[in-house]
Amino acid sequence: MKTLFLINHSHTDIGYTDRQEDIALQHVEFIRQAMAIIDQELKANGHTDFVWTCENYWQVQNFFSEATDAEKRRFDEYVERGYIDVSLNAFNMTELVDKDVLTDVLGEGRAWANTLERKLDSGMACDVNGFGWAYADALLDNQIDNFFTCVHGHHGTPPLFEDQVPFWWQTADGRKLLVWNGTHYQFGDELYIIPGGQMSYLISDEHNGDITSPQMPIAHERIFKYFEALAARGYAYDFAPAMISGYVSDNAGPNEALLASIAAWNAQYGDEIRIQLIGLNQFFAYLRSQDLSALPTYSGDWNDWWADGVGSTPAATKIYRNAQRRYHVGQLLATPAEKQLPTAAAIRHQLMLYAEHTWGYSSSVSEPWNTMVNELSFRKAAFATQASVLANNYLNQQLLYDYHMATPRANRHKTYKVINPHDRAVDVPAVLNFEYPELLEGHRMSDALLPYLEVVDLQTGATVPRQIAGTPRAYEVTITAHLAPKETRRYAIRLGKNAAVDSRYLGFARGTEGVRDIAHSGVASDLVIETDDYECRLDGTIGIASLTDKSTGRSLLREDALVPAFYGVYEVTPVKTDPCNERRRMGRNRKGNGVQRSLSQLTDIRTIADGPIYQTVVLDFSLTGTQLYSVQLKFYKHLPLIQTSVRVHKDSTWAPENLYVSLPFAATSDLYAEKIDQLFRPAIDQLPGTNADFWALDSGFFYRDEAGKTLGVCPQDTPLITLGSLRPHQIALAGPETAAKNHEQVFAWLMNNFWETNFNVDLAGFYEFEFDLFTTTTTDLDDAQAALRTQAQGVISIATNEKEGA
Repeated sequence: MKTLFLINHSHTDIGYTDRQEDIALQHVEFIRQAMAIIDQELKANGHTDFVWTCENYWQVQNFFSEATDAEKRRFDEYVERGYIDVSLNAFNMTELVDKDVLTDVLGEGRAWANTLERKLDSGMACDVNGFGWAYADALLDNQIDNFFTCVHGHHGTPPLFEDQVPFWWQTADGRKLLVWNGTHYQFGDELYIIPGGQMSYLISDEHNGDITSPQMPIAHERIFKYFEALAARGYAYDFAPAMISGYVSDNAGPNEALLASIAAWNAQYGDEIRIQLIGLNQFFAYLRSQDLSALPTYSGDWNDWWADGVGSTPAATKIYRNAQRRYHVGQLLATPAEKQLPTAAAIRHQLMLYAEHTWGYSSSVSEPWNTMVNELSFRKAAFATQASVLANNYLNQQLLYDYHMATPRANRHKTYKVINPHDRAVDVPAVLNFEYPELLEGHRMSDALLPYLEVVDLQTGATVPRQIAGTPRAYEVTITAHLAPKETRRYAIRLGKNAAVDSRYLGFARGTEGVRDIAHSGVASDLVIETDDYECRLDGTIGIASLTDKSTGRSLLREDALVPAFYGVYEVTPVKTDPCNERRRMGRNRKGNGVQRSLSQLTDIRTIADGPIYQTVVLDFSLTGTQLYSVQLKFYKHLPLIQTSVRVHKDSTWAPENLYVSLPFAATSDLYAEKIDQLFRPAIDQLPGTNADFWALDSGFFYRDEAGKTLGVCPQDTPLITLGSLRPHQIALAGPETAAKNHEQVFAWLMNNFWETNFNVDLAGFYEFEFDLFTTTTTDLDDAQAALRTQAQGVISIATNEKEGA
């Protein structure tokens, strides 16, 4: 006899079918409905075969926030008796979330589970196509030893080239998570078991669309054929699990009619294939009772096909990533008590809610004018915004009380602190802001006084080089700071006796027309930028013609670059059918076969700042799909660092489109990238059969040669990258044959509106995307990763009101 295990649940999409807060309330009521079904069964029969599984702990948290004490006690009792089961996964996530936040939020479910007499050790995730490698660590760190996944194969695919496959997922440190790589999260509905739940999505047969014929004969045909198909491919078990919903919808509640349908099936066919409702944890207890000695073990990243949603909301994603950095800097600076503040937990929840996989209302592309589309879009962005507000307040409170940060006041002592929150020494640019309304030694600051402004290191008393630039609200005074691990260094601004040299007014190579184009060693030029570490040559037709690391003599650019450095690449696929179907027929390519691709065209090169700390050069371009595409390159003269700002004014179109930035840096080794805090090699360190087309990263990526010389890139505002040719192509899933892709050119994928249902279709607006390019020498890969994270998170500069001798 065979067994079909049905896991009865509601798939959680926070903002796909309704407003986010309405969905939260619906899942509270679904739990109440499930408890009512259980109550009724127990009253009538003294027992029940009904089992309801909460797909994530978020549902339970929301229930506890609304439930009476009596309801909470009854819920816990039903969990302990096995009538209700709970997945201890928090949400169905994208890969934006980092491991620390994920681990802490998962810990909330673990803390509740530890109060129960019944063991809960399982999680499930539905819909999403992948999870960063360290996701397994976060689960195991919270005693979640089992993980059931239900990948949705739309524009994606499950790993291992097959679904309904159990395996061990091994972490980088050798621990193992038991995974059941299941099929679609409503496959049980396709088997026609639940009354009124006729569905044909994965199954294609003569019954597709049949909603009038009696269900039981169709259920018999489909279920028996399904088990035959499993056996034909060598399936090793006499049971198969399937998820089922109470009706055919995301965010669907329980349906008590399922019990009668199962009873009727078992009475008629149960001697051959028995159907049983089972909870998630119950299923894994049963699975672990089987002989698992032959299960394969796989190690590596489970790269998500659905990570590209973050590129449809580039402005909100930028806010999210800045909030994420400020939260982590706050954690690095926090005392043990500050780490436990409710604000820290609130930040984590807002970060998780933005990183949750739902990226808009179901008609975002078909009806972009729909009120619900805009309401859900703004609510989604609000999660990132609220995380930013909370993270900023959290960090400011620490800086105010622990580091004596000054708020605006008259006659402030012009002192500053530069704080290194990291466990490694740093040499970094630090910015001391001097607000326009402030007075310096009784004088209102003006351009006339700028040459006399000095910065003093209060530890040594020495005057340090500085460079000044105007911003909308303040003078930005930049210095180079050399800080030991966790060091705080104090500086002061004052008026000196001698005016500082300003290269705007000096230089033999600069003619009266203001152009610096004389080739002369040691003299600044608009076409040759030379620092202690780099030499960059610009060309009036292509922009960056060469970029050389002076310590090695090697070019930092690829000889086989597909597109010059920092060029924009714009793609649009003309709509030949309608905006939805055009996107649907692309499959797993994020562009159509008729895609129209345009490269930016250089229109101007100019230097806008040049002083003792840095030189800034602007490359202006024209680019189809934009009103503005401009690249600012800031070369630090005494640091191995180039900070790049890509500024875009994007047009609006309903057609599917992409915007990339070319990052053709020389590969001196395998490409290493960081995702969910875990280092991996894209297209190499991945589960077989996973996405090898694009990746969502955390801090960024680097190359490291045999001598330890490391070239790192931190995309501060956008997480997505792709490798190699941008042409539509046959999809090669991760495996030995994709390893060569690791050495292909990197493109940052700034934005897209690819998905045909719930991506934000309108990408129009003004954007700024920043990239840090740096070189350093590291001792090993862990040290290189630490350098990458340190560069991405940076240091903190604050104004203080302390006397210079304090």
